[in-house]
Amino acid sequence: MIFYTIPVGRVFDIPIKIDAGIVIPIYLIANMFTSILLPQDSDGLHEPIEYLFGGLFITFSIFLSVLLHELGHSLVARRFGLETESIILFMLGGVANIKVNDMKTPKSLFEMAFFGPIVSLAIAIVCFLLLFLIPSNLLIYKCVLAISAMNVIIAVFNMLPIHPLDGSRVLWSIIWKLTGNKFFSLKIVSVLGIMGGSLIIIDTLSSFIFNANIFFGNGMSILMGALIIAMSIIDFKESDKTPMG
Repeated sequence: MIFYTIPVGRVFDIPIKIDAGIVIPIYLIANMFTSILLPQDSDGLHEPIEYLFGGLFITFSIFLSVLLHELGHSLVARRFGLETESIILFMLGGVANIKVNDMKTPKSLFEMAFFGPIVSLAIAIVCFLLLFLIPSNLLIYKCVLAISAMNVIIAVFNMLPIHPLDGSRVLWSIIWKLTGNKFFSLKIVSVLGIMGGSLIIIDTLSSFIFNANIFFGNGMSILMGALIIAMSIIDFKESDKTPMG
């Protein structure tokens, strides 16, 4: 899923990289807002160039939000003594390269996993409050509303208990706390991840059979399901190699 990464700088001394494949979702998201959502929502009252800039503004704001989400994980992990090798923005979102399996306590794992969605919700709330300062007839109002909504979606999606999403790591920390067994808990959430990824692929293929018009969406869902399965298998094997307890 990650093809060729380009270093773009450092934030809090964490290397930030962008994968070349990110141009695909940038184009699709910008086109969706520019050609469909913004014109529909404002009854076509604005010029095409305004919709173009609005769509680009929303798109880059979404990826900035993803970066801040991953920075949230990274800074909490640093608090517990784990450094982030890098943060990569790629076609399916973002990933902070943290050795999560090295977390020492359920509490540290819980806080690290939960803080990313908290950051996303904070961005959504700030954007929502900004709407009270912006006249509703302006296109920027629609853009800020979209950014707020997308951050809610990012937070909610990441809290799904499907490994390796944040919700799965929260679940891992809870099972770890209840059982006292770190790697048995990892094995459980890894199995749930394999099942969840498989269900995404099955559901996507079923949708494709009945609605070929959303092929690219199906393609992205299949990639996501495959990534979930692959990462879950890696962690399942890791839990097997590591002594229980």
